[in-house]
Amino acid sequence: MKTLNDIKRVVAKAGATVEEDCGDRDMRVIQLVAPVGKLWAGTDCQCEPVQWACGSAPHAVQHNEQAFADILDTLSHGLREMTLEEAADYAEDCTTK
Repeated sequence: MKTLNDIKRVVAKAGATVEEDCGDRDMRVIQLVAPVGKLWAGTDCQCEPVQWACGSAPHAVQHNEQAFADILDTLSHGLREMTLEEAADYAEDCTTK
């Protein structure tokens, strides 16, 4: 059974971080966050949301095994540098918040 610590460990090896976004008693949403200036190569996004089930019920374990496989797929594409245009858009978004 995979845990959030397993996710944090594999994501850290890729040079990124995991942040907890929101959640409730049964499900959490975490985000795989690329370092500043980089994007996930498979999706061209800086943050990849992941739904992570809480508990050890069979359906939760099954859900998390698939979520972990999806995380490994995201990591397999790696990170890429932002283009100058993407970096400018990112900087503009950060200053307007």
